[in-house]
Amino acid sequence: VTNGTPASANLNIQQVGLDKAFEPNAFQAGDSTTLTITLTNPTASPFTGVELTDNLPGPPLFYVPGTAATTCGAGSATIVDPQTLTLTNGTIPASSSCVITVQVSAPAGTPAGNWTNLIPEEALVTNEGATNVLPASDPVEVYAIGTGVTGEKSFLPSTILEGQNSRLEIQISAPNDT
Repeated sequence: VTNGTPASANLNIQQVGLDKAFEPNAFQAGDSTTLTITLTNPTASPFTGVELTDNLPGPPLFYVPGTAATTCGAGSATIVDPQTLTLTNGTIPASSSCVITVQVSAPAGTPAGNWTNLIPEEALVTNEGATNVLPASDPVEVYAIGTGVTGEKSFLPSTILEGQNSRLEIQISAPNDT
C-alpha cells in the first residue's frame, strides 16, 4: 500500500508548554469568567524563577482585583493594572504543570463582542533559559444583558376540533448567567 498524497503535520517541540482557557468562554456583561493559564514542564528538572506577563486585549475586559492565584511554587500572581497580570518567581515542577487563575470581567452595559487573549512567544522566561516558542491564545465572548434568551410555544395536540382542549406549553431558555 502506498500513500498517493503527501501528508504533513506540525510538530511542537518546546521546553515549556503554555496554554490558556476561559471558562466559560462566553459571559454576560457585568459578570465574569475564569481565565486559567497552564504552564507545563516536560523535563526531569524543575524550572525556577519563572516570569510571565499576560495583557488582556484592552477595554472592556479587565482583571478582577484580588482574584489572581497560582500553584507555581512560591511564585506570586499579581494584577499590576486592570489589563496586566504577572507571575514572578514561579516554579514549574519537573515533569508536571502548574496554573495561574484569575477572574476576568466586562462592565455592565458593555456592547457584545469577541476578543482573543494572546500571550506571545518568548513571553515566559525561566532561570534555566527555557521559554515558550509558541504563543498561547483563547477567544472570549461578552454578550449584552438579556442576550440569548429564547422562547418557544407549542400545543398538544396541535390540531383540535371545536370544543376540544389542547395544552399550551411555553418554554423559556436563557444562558446560565442571565
